[in-house]
Amino acid sequence: MMKIEREQALSLFRKIMTKIYKYLYDVLTKDFDSSFPQEREVSLMPHCISVDDDLNDGAKQVTEKMKIENVGLLDLESLQQYSIADREAGFEQALRSCTTISRSGLVSVKSNSRKKEKVGKNSKTAESRKRKRKSNL
Repeated sequence: MMKIEREQALSLFRKIMTKIYKYLYDVLTKDFDSSFPQEREVSLMPHCISVDDDLNDGAKQVTEKMKIENVGLLDLESLQQYSIADREAGFEQALRSCTTISRSGLVSVKSNSRKKEKVGKNSKTAESRKRKRKSNL
């Protein structure tokens, strides 16, 4: 009989504690709800411009800005430094000098115009190698 009374007492205690918890929870939530500002209803109004028109206008503005920025980049004078000087004559001369075509099918054209720059670059790389050796020691 003692076990039944103990189990009954524990179950009644549990029921009372849950009721107290629910009551306190309700009181606190009402208090919090009153302290927070009320939500405002947001009224959504449609725009007078459609989404497609707005996107097209934005695309036009971006392309105009890109054209203005790229005007200086596409000058013939600035692109002249990348042109190949006398390319047809060099190619014809390479074809004449090559009597048999290699198996790979590649024909090389020698250039004499950039030899000075290559010599300068090699001396710079040698200096940088010396610096690396010193820093590693």
